[in-house]
Amino acid sequence: MTLTEFLTARLDETEATAKAAHPGPWETKEETGLFGRVAHLCVMAPFSPTLPHAATGLTSYVPLGTQDAGTARHIALHDPARVLREVEAERKILTNYERIFAERKTHPDDQAIAGALLALYGVVRTLAAVCSNHPDYNPAWSQAD
Repeated sequence: MTLTEFLTARLDETEATAKAAHPGPWETKEETGLFGRVAHLCVMAPFSPTLPHAATGLTSYVPLGTQDAGTARHIALHDPARVLREVEAERKILTNYERIFAERKTHPDDQAIAGALLALYGVVRTLAAVCSNHPDYNPAWSQAD
């Protein structure tokens, strides 16, 4: 598996997961209870019977129990819409890398293309390193040339 194949497969997985999630928007609601602050993850959307939550009007609350507010804010910040925007941005980077890679083959002596390819290769390797715990990840991709 090549670096671009690996990254494309991870982006496909991430995109499918985000599209399968409730679109939100997602927010947090914090309450002070008997045991201190309790955070709830709120999905501002019509009631969905597929979510394990209690619903009030157009707000669905996914209780996080005694989870701290930081966890709820983290989940809300990384809602499906944001994840899809990140996937789109990473796909654009990968497309540019593949385009420059193809140009390098047709113009092997062009130093500007060589520099652009080297820079984009570093960016693509960095993006792939996010998934370094995946069994298909090649540790050689993280080593400096």
